Formats: sequence, structure tokens, C-alpha cells
Amino acid sequence: MRTLTGLIALAVPTLLIGCKSELPPLEFHGERVVVGSDVVDEICAGTLARLDREVIQIEVRLDLSHERAPLHVYVVSPETIAGYCHSSSCVVLNRVEPFALVNHRSFERALVHELTHARLAHRRPVPLLEEGVAVAMSPPQCPVTVPPDLGLFELLDKQGTELLALGVSYYIAGEFVAWQLEEFGPSSFMSFYANVSRDSSATAVQAKYRAHFDRDIEDDPFAYIRTLQELEALEALAPENFGCVAPPAPTNGKVISLQATLSCDSDLVQTDFGVAGNGFIEWTLTLEHVQTFELVGSVPEWTSLSLQRCGCVPNRGSVAHLQLQPRPVKQYETLEPGTYRLRWDGALDEELMLDVKLVPID
Repeated sequence: MRTLTGLIALAVPTLLIGCKSELPPLEFHGERVVVGSDVVDEICAGTLARLDREVIQIEVRLDLSHERAPLHVYVVSPETIAGYCHSSSCVVLNRVEPFALVNHRSFERALVHELTHARLAHRRPVPLLEEGVAVAMSPPQCPVTVPPDLGLFELLDKQGTELLALGVSYYIAGEFVAWQLEEFGPSSFMSFYANVSRDSSATAVQAKYRAHFDRDIEDDPFAYIRTLQELEALEALAPENFGCVAPPAPTNGKVISLQATLSCDSDLVQTDFGVAGNGFIEWTLTLEHVQTFELVGSVPEWTSLSLQRCGCVPNRGSVAHLQLQPRPVKQYETLEPGTYRLRWDGALDEELMLDVKLVPID
């Protein structure tokens, strides 16, 4: 089910602190976000569109209305974040409008987690649920081993930093919330979520859970955690659950036709916060049957076209870690059924043109 995006050390509690630090202006506007950054001069139109899609995806999955004001998001340096929180990224609540601070170095991994915190900042339940729902909205981690003696009840009294220190607790929290969403539906879960206050004791949460769902919170305590034997069920989740929210690759009949420029004004082009001056475009490709493609055309020099299967975030050193890593597109590609992420990246340049085709071979 939903788990942390492979960086428990980067997933951070929502914070309420009073220190002040200069933040960049919020000068880039999407429909669901307004963004500022001190690490790039311009945030590309595609990044704003992607942030909008991510917020809408969170709202749809949690059955939330779209009536709230756009989220305030800062993509900033670690030095700027240090003025507000002691972690890599966080959501700050000491202003009229809460805002998310996202470390530019971990933008891809921490983004959805922090957007979820920002979207739900007006509701603050116990950390197990608060962090659990942020983990549940993020791309899922591949199953990990959970100690059999670690009970859910004892985690209800833990603060966010304590959960983080335990490591696997974030995984358990995400799995538990994801199971609740599937078992009871988002409306019922969010009703329970809103009814649990920040200072509720474990006993109080347990009583509210029993009253709301007519079952004990520790009934079958690990029934909701996916095991390695259940990877097939995990892989059956919709691609957007894995963070594959990019538009589908354009087609001409059965031919995949990729034509684009790396212009920051394009709704397709996203800012690469990891490489100064770079941008990228992503498309999704969904296959129902095994298919072999031939790459026709040349990828421009100093740019790369890569391919990555949409799936759970693998643990380093695992077989899945090698299987699910992005890799350059070869001249001939035989792909199994599933959804893939195609990515073209390079220096931002409106005159740089990609014009290639993936032609199916019967």
C-alpha cells in the first residue's frame, strides 16, 4: 500500500515555529499553487502544471473539495529551510496561510509528502495519522520487513520526531492509512481524521476508532501491510499512485511520436532543480501487451531520453532497485505490460528540438 517515497530521513513532521527568515517572493502562479524559489530564476510552466496535478490528485484521493486557496510552496536551499525547521523539508504554520518549504535537492522525493501536509494543515490529528496520510499519498515504497513485536497502539502516543527515529514507523503509518482509505473510503476516513485532535491519547484515539469504524484499531494489526508476496497486488495500483501523473505520450496510430523543445514557457517543460539551468519533459506510456519498439531519429547531443517503469520505490540493493531505475532508451526496446515514464532532459533552450519516434515492431 502507500508508503514513504524511499526517504524516511527526508519525510518530516509539520512544524509550528516562530523563527523568521527571508523567503523569496511567491511570483510563479498555477491554479492550485503559488511558488517561490531562491535556487532558480524561473520556474517552468510544466512544473506549475505538475504541482497543480499533484494537489488535485491529493484532493481526489482524499475526497476533498477544491475550494481552498492555492497552496504556498517554496522550493529553496537547505540554508533557507534551516531558518524555519530542523529537517530537510517542512510545512510551517506560524502565518495566516501555512506554507511548504521543499528542499530543492529532494524536490522529487519530498514533494507530494509536503503538499499533503500543506493541504491538510488546517487539520492536525495525532502524528501517526498526520504523517501516515502524507506517506499514503506519496509513491509507495516496496515492501519492507516490519518487526512483529511493534504494535500500532504504542505508536499512537509518539510524536513526529519519535516516529521518524523509529524509521519503520513511517512505513507502518502509511500502510495503515492506505488500508483505511481502501477499506472504508476517503469520506469515512477523513471524517475520523478530523475527529482526532493533536493531543488525543492513544486510548482516546482507540475509543474514537471503535466508535467510528465499529472495530478495534489493533484488530489484525498487520493485515494492512503488504508483504513481498503481495507485490502483484501492489503493482495493480493506478500509475498516478506511483507518481506517474505526466500526460500520455502522443501517438500517431501505433507510433509514439515525441516532438518537443526545452522552452521553459512550455506547459510540458519542468524545472530540473537538481541541475542548474536544466529542464525536462515527462510522458507516460501504458502497454497492455509485450511490445518491441525501434527508436527512430536521434536524441540531440547533450540531452538524454530515459525510460523508467512506474512502480514502488525500491530499497537500495534490492533486485527491484535495479529493475525500476531510469535508464537510457535503447535503439530497440522490448517492454512488458505496464506503465512507463519517458523523460527527455537537458539544458533549457527553446531552440533545442527533440524529434524521435518509437515505432512498434510486429
